[in-house]
Amino acid sequence: MASHLRVVSSAPSGSPVPPSSTPPEWLSQDAKAEYRRIVKAVRHSDDLQAIDRAALIGYCEAWAMFKAATADVTARGHLVPGRSSADDARGDAGMVKNPSVQIMRDAQTQMRAWAKELGFTPQSRGETKGQSMSTKAPAERLLTS
Repeated sequence: MASHLRVVSSAPSGSPVPPSSTPPEWLSQDAKAEYRRIVKAVRHSDDLQAIDRAALIGYCEAWAMFKAATADVTARGHLVPGRSSADDARGDAGMVKNPSVQIMRDAQTQMRAWAKELGFTPQSRGETKGQSMSTKAPAERLLTS
């Protein structure tokens, strides 16, 4: 039986394979731009690998959502006219919290989680570097510090 699989990229044995510099076509435009920015920024390190692609995509889409929500809040403000009679009855000229404020908050939470997971924050990069030291035996730590 003939195989229809072919290797499209390879790396020397044991070397991490970096993610493709081309983002998936189905990502939003802002997510694609962020994907390219990140891959370019880490292209010479082993910190981001092809296996991290789904996490990178999650981060980039959260970024795109955050950016769109921020633009809406900037354009319309934190408070927007309500759409129901209950909003009018409450006072405050029927103003309610702009739903984009919550979208911003949710996207920030997702971005922080993905950024930490991917090593995009100073703290998570420090934890990654320090991880090998903390897993060593106490005597070995004394000899290597």
